[in-house]
Order: sequence, then structure tokens, then C-alpha cells
Amino acid sequence: MKAVSHVPPQVPKRRRRITLVLVYLCIAVLGYGLGSYLKYDRNPETCASCHIMKPQVMAWQLTAHSTVPCRQCHQDISLLTYKFRHRTGRYRLPVQVDGFMSDEICLQCHNPKRIVTPPGDLLIPHTLHMTKGIDCIDCHRNVVHANVNQLIMKQKLNPGDINLEQVKQLTSYGNRIPMDKCMECHNGAKAPRECNVCHSDKQIPDNHRLAQWSTQHGKEAFKNIGECNDCHEYDVSRKANFKPTGDPLTDVRIVARGNAFCANCHLQRPETHRKPYSVYHPQRARQFAQGCLACHNREKGEEVAVKPTTDIYCSQCHFQVHEENWVLQHRVKVKEEGDQKCYQCHDASSCGSCHRQARKL
Repeated sequence: MKAVSHVPPQVPKRRRRITLVLVYLCIAVLGYGLGSYLKYDRNPETCASCHIMKPQVMAWQLTAHSTVPCRQCHQDISLLTYKFRHRTGRYRLPVQVDGFMSDEICLQCHNPKRIVTPPGDLLIPHTLHMTKGIDCIDCHRNVVHANVNQLIMKQKLNPGDINLEQVKQLTSYGNRIPMDKCMECHNGAKAPRECNVCHSDKQIPDNHRLAQWSTQHGKEAFKNIGECNDCHEYDVSRKANFKPTGDPLTDVRIVARGNAFCANCHLQRPETHRKPYSVYHPQRARQFAQGCLACHNREKGEEVAVKPTTDIYCSQCHFQVHEENWVLQHRVKVKEEGDQKCYQCHDASSCGSCHRQARKL
């Protein structure tokens, strides 16, 4: 019996050449496509061409990072994923990065040994902060895109409707580190809170070192609240936009009620308000009534520049107004009706404050 040969038939040379040409052609197409995608993927104009990314791109163009391509920092973003989400409607506005930006991304360009940080006189030892486990993004979250997302969400805007002037305002102040962020650690417990720890040319004023400063600073504030605001307003945009009205009480209300530094203390019961403060507060009110009105309103719902820091207001208790000749007539009223009604508002020393003066005359 004849043996059967298992040797495959020879493929014609022409077919082999066609196969090789097709393989090379596929490789070339794939290579060209990959190269085009990478070029498209790493080109900032790709982000700029998207209407929902308009505010983020404008903010980036106004900052010192405008020469840094988007993908050099946003390395974990896939444009194919975003395109798919956009096509299928599976995205949320405003666009936000989900991933964490590591220190390694920043250290591609930045030296952690830098001490002096513009603007101003700030001294920030970055290396020390890094050794404490503080990530770059903890402080510098808004350094490139400012607070455009907060603006969109707060005012419920369409990203495509944000204009350049709005973004300029944000990049002027919104991309700076707010001081209250620093004070989260520099509170005297986790880190020192002295001014000269972070500021090269600022010292605590001498009058701030007085033992009674915590109870007396209000009178100084009424003299020049703008000076207080220069150091104690942590929000740089609020500081820049503060314009004195010329009325000390209105200015103090605006600053004290809207300033995080002031509010941290004023939202707590002051030392001077120890119980029973309702009994002896009239004496303090006579000495410095403006100080009371920095936190309290005269009437409920009174029209003021900013809301009160407390729900307690003067007319809540002082709801009666004496007639014009009350000083002359009150003796008769007290004799006829008794003095119990008086003590709803006055304490025992109220009588003496006037009658002692009368005896001296």
C-alpha cells in the first residue's frame, strides 16, 4: 500500500506577498490611528473644543500653568471614556476629575525645597509640609482651574455660558490658597498660629498682647475695622471687595458677621456674657451699645448689611417704650402699680444709676 504524504501544499508566492502586504498595511493603519489618537489625546485644543469644558480651559489659559499640556497633569483621564459618556449622556456637570492627583505629578516641575512663596511675604516650607503627610492637592486644589466649578454649582449656570470676565475674577483671587485652609492646621494645637511663622514681615501688635484685649478689641475695631480686616479676613476675594461705607457700625457688622476669624469666637458665648447676663447687661450696653449691635439687631428682621450672628435681638425683651415724660411720671406709676413690671427689663442697680446723680445735684 502506498504511503500518504502529510506535507501541506506550497502556498503560491503571489498569495504570500498579498498576505504580507495586508499585514503591513494593517500595522501601518493601526500605527497611524494610534499616533493620531495620541496626538489628539494630548492636545489641549481637544479639551478647548468641548463646550462643557469652556470655563476650565479659560481658567487654565489665564494661569501660569497655561504652557503645561492638560495630559501632563491629568494622566488618568481617557478621552475615549469621556467621549463615550458624552454620547450616551452618562456624565454630570460640571465636569470634575474623579482620580487623586499625586505629588509626583507636581514634582515633575516644582521643587519642594522652595521656601518663599509669592505673592506677599509668605514663608511656606514645602518639604516640611510633605514630611507631615500633607499632599500638594490638599492646599493647591484650585491653582489651575480656580473655583469655576463652585461658581457653576452655586449660581446653577450652564458651563458654556461662563464668560471671560467671570473667570478673570476667579483666577485673580479664587486660585489662591484661602487663609482659613492654613488655619485648619495652624490653630495652635496641630501647628503654631503665630503670624511670623508664615509671614516674614508681620508681627502681633503690642495692644493684642494685653490681658484685656479679648474684651476690649471691639472699641478698637470701631475706630478702623479695615485695619482688622487686613489681617483677619482669610478670604482674599472678600478682603479685596470690602469697601468701607463710612458708617462704623455697618462696616463692623459686615466684617464681624461675615469673617470666619471673627465668627469663630462671636458664635460662641463671650466671656463677658456669663450668666446671669440678662441682669447686668444694661451697664455694659450703656458703656458701649455699638458693641452689642455688632452681633445683635435692635429688631427681629431688621434690615442690615448681613444677617445677625445670633437670634437674640433687643426688642425681644425691650418691647415697651416709655412716653416722653416718663422720667417725671415714673414715680407715680411705680407707687400705683408696684415695681415688679420694671424688673422685667431693669435690674436693682438701674434705679441707683439715676437717683445717685439726682442726690448730687
